[in-house]
Amino acid sequence: MLITSVTVFSQTTLSGKVVDGLNPVSGASVIIKGTTKGTTTGPDGNFSFQLKKDVYTLQVSLISTPKEVKVNLNKELSITIDLSDSFETLDEVLVS
Repeated sequence: MLITSVTVFSQTTLSGKVVDGLNPVSGASVIIKGTTKGTTTGPDGNFSFQLKKDVYTLQVSLISTPKEVKVNLNKELSITIDLSDSFETLDEVLVS
């Protein structure tokens, strides 16, 4: 008699949209801190991950200081991340 055991990890969807105020941000980097998982937002600012239920920290950036967002993923979740307060402003640009 052969008895096998299979452990199935419940996966759920973490999706979201990265915006700058009201406008979607295309090409933003979305990385799950402490893992090798990451993606880039599409033209509509959307991203999506399939993850097991846990607490995650997302690092989101474009040409900005990375913004960290903590997410408690215990069910399917969709979030909006606003980068408008993360962009660096330049006082002066010198072109030579």
